[in-house]
Amino acid sequence: MGGARGVRDWGRQAAWWVGAAAVLCGTWWAARTFGPHIPIYWANLRLRMAVDALDVGALGGRLLIVAPHLDDETLGSGGLIQQAIARGAEVHVVVMTNGDAYQYQRAAMLVQDIVRGSASEHRRLGRSRQRETLKALAGCGVPADHVTFLGYPDTGVHVLWQAPHWSLDHPYRSPHTRTDHNPYENSLSPGGAYSGAAVLRDLRRVIERLQPTALFTTAPFDVHRDHWATYGFVRAAVECAPRRKSHPMPVYAFLIHRHDWPAPQGYDPRHALVPPAAWKTVEGVRWWRLDLTPDQVETKRRCLARYRSQNAARSTELQSLVRRNELFAVLDDYREPSWPVVIADPVADLPPDRVTPAEDIRAVELAPEADGYRLTLRLVGRPDKKLRYAILWHSLGPETARANSVVWARGLAYLLECDERGDVRRQRVEGQVAADSLSVRVSAQSLAGPGILLEAYSQRGAHYVDHTMTVFAALAER
Repeated sequence: MGGARGVRDWGRQAAWWVGAAAVLCGTWWAARTFGPHIPIYWANLRLRMAVDALDVGALGGRLLIVAPHLDDETLGSGGLIQQAIARGAEVHVVVMTNGDAYQYQRAAMLVQDIVRGSASEHRRLGRSRQRETLKALAGCGVPADHVTFLGYPDTGVHVLWQAPHWSLDHPYRSPHTRTDHNPYENSLSPGGAYSGAAVLRDLRRVIERLQPTALFTTAPFDVHRDHWATYGFVRAAVECAPRRKSHPMPVYAFLIHRHDWPAPQGYDPRHALVPPAAWKTVEGVRWWRLDLTPDQVETKRRCLARYRSQNAARSTELQSLVRRNELFAVLDDYREPSWPVVIADPVADLPPDRVTPAEDIRAVELAPEADGYRLTLRLVGRPDKKLRYAILWHSLGPETARANSVVWARGLAYLLECDERGDVRRQRVEGQVAADSLSVRVSAQSLAGPGILLEAYSQRGAHYVDHTMTVFAALAER
């Protein structure tokens, strides 16, 4: 009897210790996983900010929405679409990719560009998501002939935005569709090369045909790389439009992905959508809100639920954007030559487990020097040779653009330039490294043109960490 009781007592003690260890391990894991996010989430949750109301009637009679992926147009502007159509405006939607990498990425959040499934399975997924999009947009009042699919590579738009894959002669091969050209026959340019120049050509073609009175797309400070690249393409297409001056086309940006935003998470139409706390007063950004009626909120929710491949009806992240208003930002530009050009970026706007001081960008600057310009990337911490930094600029011409960049990798600086034919020249340049900045001098020829689109990012391996706004800067005659 005594032996049996001792065994039972030992078993209870062991179970208690195992349970206590499990609780401690769970607490440690939760603190390590969610602890760094708490300050930013709490700041977003507490923020109460007055934002000017957007007048849909003042936007004109033809709106163009450019979405990186299928569902972004409904998430960011589903209410806007309903209100514009109710006022008699035309709404056209252009979708950059068919989202044909989505399901396989969910299983690989920590591994970039993992490939699972055959190319035919990815393409079948893309066609299925196209059908979902047409159903969702029909619920918002957009007819199928007002929806254009471009068919560019999912998770690859950011690659096309940069050299060398800007060039038609150096197309990007998608690891998902296993091709370097558009395999979707119902696209605007079936068989077109996976290249930045082709994207710009397609967007210019759409803009020239529709002549929209206002454009809407994803924000350049969205943490999804395809989203900030899509903003760049839209801005480049607008700036290269032949009738840009005689037909102003304002570009509004909506935010989809931002760590710990919006708050609270989940479906809660009682709450208003407000800017992320770190971006509420950033110089050069003006926010607008669009209030929705309860019926418009419910219609947006129902349309979003038609994205079954996304499990949108149950996704906490996606449902968080179904609120009693929608939010849009407009970026101010340097329309007249003004020196220095400074693009400010919020400090500590990402969770500390996602960004270190060496990755956290404070600003990117452009200043003229004798026969050239100086580009400077200012950081919160000391530059790290293990990281990759880049300053991008797209020289804008009357019909096209050229992608250029300065890249710092392993402590060395390289200049990548695209010529008018799209050929890329890569050369070492002498850069300066300071306690919290990187700078390099480039020739006036490298920034030739009436204006450029300027931006910067930091990168750890294949992971893009911090990305600044993309701003237009006019260049003085030299």
